[in-house]
Amino acid sequence: MPTSSVAQMMRRPARRAMVIELPFAGPAARNTAPILEVLGREFRGVSDVLEVGSGTGQHAVAAAAAMPQLRWQTSDLAERHAGINARLAISPLDNVLPPLELDVQRARFPAPASFDAVFSANTAHIMSIEGVRRMFSVVGDALRAEGVFCLYGPFRIGGRFNAVRWERLGRPF
Repeated sequence: MPTSSVAQMMRRPARRAMVIELPFAGPAARNTAPILEVLGREFRGVSDVLEVGSGTGQHAVAAAAAMPQLRWQTSDLAERHAGINARLAISPLDNVLPPLELDVQRARFPAPASFDAVFSANTAHIMSIEGVRRMFSVVGDALRAEGVFCLYGPFRIGGRFNAVRWERLGRPF
């Protein structure tokens, strides 16, 4: 390159790099492997999955990468869409769809039963019991006959949490 071209390039204003805030949840990163192990078994024969409460989009991208036969539909409250879309923008996957606006507290699923499976992680324990009931109603609306619903999170069985770390936190679930 001639010297004059280099000198001209050096006088140009520097381009600003675009920085995208990418949400991250440590628990999602830690629990992805065991979740994928179960989903790999439970989602055999499944093609269309709705994720209720996609949050950061971490589970969606990991599941779609591990199970490329799935078409993964993300969903969440409108205020979470920017983070999900940011994660999808840096993902090379074409089997993860942009989020649907879905508030299980207020709505029924907008389409007829169109999913073979529904997945939700770390959502039920932050909802009221009425919210959980409404989520189950939405799941019922979204699932085709013989569909599969996989719900991950802390649960109490016989009054005790299914994981010691939740007992230690003493949170009122």
